[in-house]
Amino acid sequence: PTPQSVENITIDAMKKWHKNIMDSRRLVVVIVSQKKAEELIEKLDSSLGTIKTQTKELPQIKTNEISVYAEPVIQTHASATDSGYAARIFKAPTIVDDDYIAASLAAGIYSTTLHNVVRTKYGACYGSSAAVTPTAGCGLEYCYMLSNLTDYAKYIKQARDIMHEGKYIEKMNEDGSFVFSKIEDVLEGAKNSMINEIYASTTNTSGRAYLYIDALVNYNDITAYDSMINKIHSVTIQEVKQAFEKYWIEQPSQWFAVVGPESENVISFEE
Repeated sequence: PTPQSVENITIDAMKKWHKNIMDSRRLVVVIVSQKKAEELIEKLDSSLGTIKTQTKELPQIKTNEISVYAEPVIQTHASATDSGYAARIFKAPTIVDDDYIAASLAAGIYSTTLHNVVRTKYGACYGSSAAVTPTAGCGLEYCYMLSNLTDYAKYIKQARDIMHEGKYIEKMNEDGSFVFSKIEDVLEGAKNSMINEIYASTTNTSGRAYLYIDALVNYNDITAYDSMINKIHSVTIQEVKQAFEKYWIEQPSQWFAVVGPESENVISFEE
């Protein structure tokens, strides 16, 4: 939030917004319970069932494909003094695309190598990672709390090249050299981590309900995640390598950074 946006939070504005969104067409109810359905429906009818259906047309949101291949964008803020945040953004698959799972697995594997190079070896930042966003259609490499504003991009490029060569960093030796393995050696572990991440919150009823809601919103199928386990296990090493090549290597990209005012002309994006 900014001072300007906070000023817009008023009682009248919240009442107007609440009245606007209270529309039965916007509601989807997912219940995970041992109670009888008839009892639950009766309770819902007396509460959520009283919400009326509005007559105005619901807005149709159009999502444009992401376009990122311009000059770097630098923002300054006092909270980033003597540090900074930098991210390289590029087009990537969304959650409904065929190669989304392969790209997500590639991001997970690559994140470890990225961390071992940028943070462990060079100490250029506090943390780093790679990801593909489920709904935005973009992928990224990022570093936060940068301590080296001039060379971090070179270190990211070094990690990217290692991944592109099909290698994975297991650890760093005391002399600064790396112990490598092949990506295929860690793929099965990456798949298990992805599955565990999906189901980690389903140990209670609220977590399971959230998973069902997420499946409805993203796939229009309440059982989508049940079939996803087989999809994850079926991804091949070739598909993971192809996804990394297609998105992290071949896609045009754009850098974004937030730094302290004193570092606006210091930060470099040179790889």
